[in-house]
Amino acid sequence: MVINANRGDSLDRNINEENRSTKDFLILEVHEEAQEELPKKAKFFLSTTVQKWDADIFVKVDDNIDLDLEALIGLLERRHG
Repeated sequence: MVINANRGDSLDRNINEENRSTKDFLILEVHEEAQEELPKKAKFFLSTTVQKWDADIFVKVDDNIDLDLEALIGLLERRHG
């Protein structure tokens, strides 16, 4: 999950606590959340994740998307076995 740092509010503390156990958050320290900045955020996500995590595939999904994860996994398994 890619998020912006909020600097100490209760949501930020909860995220930090979950990230300590899951290690699956990418917290952007210097990113301005604005519509015109989304391409930069996506580019930063992709360039950072391929350096940070070893995976065969990365999926970028916006937070307003209802992702059928089982269907996606099935599609990937059929195409890439």
